[in-house]
Amino acid sequence: MSAHVMKWAVVMAGQRGVMSQPTVSTPRFNDEAATRAVRLSIRPTAGERAAVVDRMRRYRFVFVTLGEARGAAETLEFLAETFELGEPFVPEAYRSRRFDSPLSDIRKDASSAHPGFATDAGQPMHVDGLLESLGTVRTSLLHCVRQAVTGGRTILFDACGVFDRLRAEDPPAADALLAGDVLERFATIPGVHESSVGPAFEVDESGRTLCRFSDGPTERWHPGPGHEDDLERGLSVLRREAASDGPYRISVPLRPGETLIFANDRLSHGREAFVDDPRNPRHLVRALHTTPFPAA
Repeated sequence: MSAHVMKWAVVMAGQRGVMSQPTVSTPRFNDEAATRAVRLSIRPTAGERAAVVDRMRRYRFVFVTLGEARGAAETLEFLAETFELGEPFVPEAYRSRRFDSPLSDIRKDASSAHPGFATDAGQPMHVDGLLESLGTVRTSLLHCVRQAVTGGRTILFDACGVFDRLRAEDPPAADALLAGDVLERFATIPGVHESSVGPAFEVDESGRTLCRFSDGPTERWHPGPGHEDDLERGLSVLRREAASDGPYRISVPLRPGETLIFANDRLSHGREAFVDDPRNPRHLVRALHTTPFPAA
């Protein structure tokens, strides 16, 4: 494990052996209404705002369009002000480096050293905030400037819903995913040699499940002694649901002018590989916030 590993203490009611009985639910990702964009006027009405909040309450994500065309930065600022999200958050891995802008450009770029943003390859399930502790980045916003020619759909995964099911059906497997050192995430950005260790899930004082589930080339899993089989069973269920079309996963296109807002501490997300038009490459702009979105 890296000498730069950062560990956070996990103090919660959901530690091994003391979990309360979960309520198993899913935000019904296969509901067609989930992907219909909510249109906001320049001066959003109470009804428009309520529609956005209701979508977040139902699905933990919402697509939004503005009634008047604006640039990406202006759109993200407008949404942050409208829903009181505060200033964008710059993750630990980006600070004092060339990725330290409060907004991140996501597009294929041979001159960029960012291993995730600058490629047309698919992205595995993850939460934003590679080196941040669970729950630091609460809300993510993705604004689409241009689509790819083909592919590039955003994948949203209700990892918390699957975990809640595990708590009911296989408590030892769920316990293994709550362990404070089970998931290590490490940076692959050139010049960044840090990693962070923490739980994959957490259950807060109100019984709500929070998520840090990420499973790709920047992750290592560390089962506790004697819990190897428990962790493997839990990961098998999560990986199966993350790869299947069902109520826990949805794959959706993000269209030009649309912004996807989602609860980063409640959902994992990924991306399909894509093919670009070199003259008009796929381009998304991302903002992260430490403030939870209303009702998320």
